[in-house]
Amino acid sequence: MNTPVFISWEKHQRTRTIAKKFSLSLYEVVPPYQGVKRYLFCLWTTLSILVKNKPRVLIVQNPSLILSLWVLVLRPFFGYKLVMDAHNEAIIPFLNNNSLFRFLSKTLTRYANLTLVTNPVLAKIVHDNGGKAFILPDILPQFEYDTKPPQLANEFNITFVCTYAQDEPVQEIFKAAELLGNQYQFKVTGRIPKDFNHQTKPANVTLTDFLSEHDYITTLANSHIIIDLTTMDNCLVCGAYEAIALERPLILSANDASLALFGNYAIHTKNSSDAIAEAVLKIYNDYSSQIERNIFEKNRLIKIEEQRVQELLTTLDSNL
Repeated sequence: MNTPVFISWEKHQRTRTIAKKFSLSLYEVVPPYQGVKRYLFCLWTTLSILVKNKPRVLIVQNPSLILSLWVLVLRPFFGYKLVMDAHNEAIIPFLNNNSLFRFLSKTLTRYANLTLVTNPVLAKIVHDNGGKAFILPDILPQFEYDTKPPQLANEFNITFVCTYAQDEPVQEIFKAAELLGNQYQFKVTGRIPKDFNHQTKPANVTLTDFLSEHDYITTLANSHIIIDLTTMDNCLVCGAYEAIALERPLILSANDASLALFGNYAIHTKNSSDAIAEAVLKIYNDYSSQIERNIFEKNRLIKIEEQRVQELLTTLDSNL
């Protein structure tokens, strides 16, 4: 089997870790343009990649919906098997929840040769749409950082992984920080929106704004706790895998997919300020035991990952 090609129209941790784990040829098509010019560039560049590589297996990240539609249209001309790595938004539109996006999402999962999803709920939706699904949670990233958490001191450092998206309860994090007080110092990552109301931010919260990849991982590594929350159902957030790779205590939203995969590694909570503050205190009051559980649970997740990787390799090599 010649090397599969993986094309993405954005830079994403999941895409990079999958490409590295499976030794794929990864193309990140991220032009410095906006609007129509950006899409024209991406469409043409994608076509050029296909002409150059002539892959037997093509993997694309969805979103982008347009990328997935483009390579579906091109498939008869190149004869590749199309594997779509579908994030939650590609299966259950949340940010673009309208009839057109839902129709296109169903069409893509029906006609792709294989759709990669992160959990059984999404896999069932793909199957119900008439498609074929394979469950592949994110691959744990590898960082060149000391996995030993920082020592407990007068200040307890907490990082909230954030993009200021609609599904992220930023204001509840602010309220939780205010409840906990200045001993607990919060950092909120992500590019700050232009219309953001800074008056809602308590004194013990620092907004990092956009961080380079190095600075972002350094911030996580210097944290006692990492928080990544979402109001989306059955969503496995990227920050969880980064926290596990660094062996940091983790607080996640209590959705079924997260509970099933991350188990006892994370503290699962409601997306309310009281519940978030309670989860922080639970970890703080039992910090050393939480670290021991983290190491055990990380090894469990690594075994699950290796099993899924081998099964997917077999699927790609024999069934497509």
